[in-house]
Amino acid sequence: MRDRLGESLTIDDMARVARFSKFHFSRLFQRHTGVPPARFLSALRLAEAQRLLATTRLRVTDIGLRVGYHSPGTFSSRFKRHVGLSPTQYRLAHPTAKEKSMQENVPGVRVPLVAEAAATGRTAELYERARAATGLPFVPDVFRLTSTAPQLLEVVVSGYAGVFTESALSRGTKELVAAWTSRLNDCQYCVGSHNWFLQQFGGSAELAAAIAGSSTVDALPVDERTAALLRLTTATTTASAGVDDHWAAAAAAGWSEPELLEAVFCASLFTFINRLVTSLGLGAVVQQA
Repeated sequence: MRDRLGESLTIDDMARVARFSKFHFSRLFQRHTGVPPARFLSALRLAEAQRLLATTRLRVTDIGLRVGYHSPGTFSSRFKRHVGLSPTQYRLAHPTAKEKSMQENVPGVRVPLVAEAAATGRTAELYERARAATGLPFVPDVFRLTSTAPQLLEVVVSGYAGVFTESALSRGTKELVAAWTSRLNDCQYCVGSHNWFLQQFGGSAELAAAIAGSSTVDALPVDERTAALLRLTTATTTASAGVDDHWAAAAAAGWSEPELLEAVFCASLFTFINRLVTSLGLGAVVQQA
């Protein structure tokens, strides 16, 4: 099995090599290993997939083929069921030794970044808060930008966690405001991140694509109530005149005062985050998160 992980092995193939009948082979195999042959083979394949994901930069699809999964969807679903993370999530949570050494100084980024494995003290605590706030098994680079100054990292983590907590606005609406604000500020890193989150919380692929390629609220496939809110956050983001009128229009469209406060705060926070990402060079390294 170990020598032929990429092949479509069957119980008949294994029994033939062992020179037993199919049924006698299966009984003997389970008696000696505690599991049926097919389950043993699956465990070997997934263990090798974990090793390749953590130690190589092979494409996920190629790794699946190497360990015997010719359908990327089947490989991904089996891997997630066995490991608890998708192949991509597992790779992000297990950077190679070379990547860990490179994480201290990323070309193009103007400040050093503290690697997760190297984080200690307050930085390690804030990294854990960042993982909890995002729901991701790794710390996004936007947080690591301020990792050498824990007092600044705490501001970023607290702001993010404060916005994306359960409150008046739905998570999907806040992700929409974050993605749209990032688009207005031309921060592709943040557009990519929050368009992804937007779709996880009910936004359509059509809406995400429109955000990435539009410059006016009228070009977005949203209802008039949502458009009124986005016009307010656009005025907040661009510091344009007419905030009073847009606030009144959003209130008339049915948004409550607590919802309006949160929307304006979210747009203001992401304007700050967008400026941080682009000014410190992360946007030049990663055009889409």
